[in-house]
Amino acid sequence: MEQELKTEIIDKDDLEEARKLIRNSKSGNILIRSKTTEFNRKILEYGMFRAILIDLSNKKKNLRRSSGININHVGIKIAAKRKISFCIDLSELRNMNNQQIPVALAKIRTLIMLTQKYGALISLINLRDRRNALSLLRILGASSSHASRTLDF
Repeated sequence: MEQELKTEIIDKDDLEEARKLIRNSKSGNILIRSKTTEFNRKILEYGMFRAILIDLSNKKKNLRRSSGININHVGIKIAAKRKISFCIDLSELRNMNNQQIPVALAKIRTLIMLTQKYGALISLINLRDRRNALSLLRILGASSSHASRTLDF
């Protein structure tokens, strides 16, 4: 009989405070909300959590050369090594207005390309239908094997 684990989301800007919350957590499912590139890299090096939640509605000015996901190739490699997945909240995508959706889809596409290249995993939360969610990943450029390895929360 499988017991359902409670998912805990940690949304702290301070690295030491986030580490302390991870250490003291009784839940096995811990999500860390994505912050700056430096914070993400350091928290990925620390590990001991299941996934990092990508912020699709980031209000930062969208620079042409910036992906906007606050994860670089070094962070992706660390996550792949530690088996930490990158989490996408599909309800956040559904609740966006028409101007924000293309930017969010571009962020998801960038994340798919990076995770596919370095062997990291993607997980999806708040999905209505697994088949449609996997189709979205395929449309955005994920290979069929990469999309099928997608985890559900």
